[in-house]
Amino acid sequence: MNKQKLINSLHYRVRLWPVAWRKVPGGPWLPPLDDDWIVMAVSAQGVVQIDNPRTGHFVLLGADRIHHFEHEPHRDWDGLKHGLYELRTQLVLSGNCVFYRPRQRHH
Repeated sequence: MNKQKLINSLHYRVRLWPVAWRKVPGGPWLPPLDDDWIVMAVSAQGVVQIDNPRTGHFVLLGADRIHHFEHEPHRDWDGLKHGLYELRTQLVLSGNCVFYRPRQRHH
């Protein structure tokens, strides 16, 4: 992923694709929710911190885990910019933790 494009996404509200999975620790899987995450920081090396204001989770993603970023101007409102990160990994929210899993590909 282009680091300058990631820097340009700072403070955007982004949806994730694939949507983060949710699991009760030691329990059942929950239905996924297509949350907006806030891009809180982007380092010069391309490490991105995104926060989920609904759940309180935060994630650090290296540029190699983000396939691409798309601006979604149709979702912009009140000065807030929106977009989408297509990820090369699958995030799993479980309790207070976030796990990274290999993304399953269909052939």
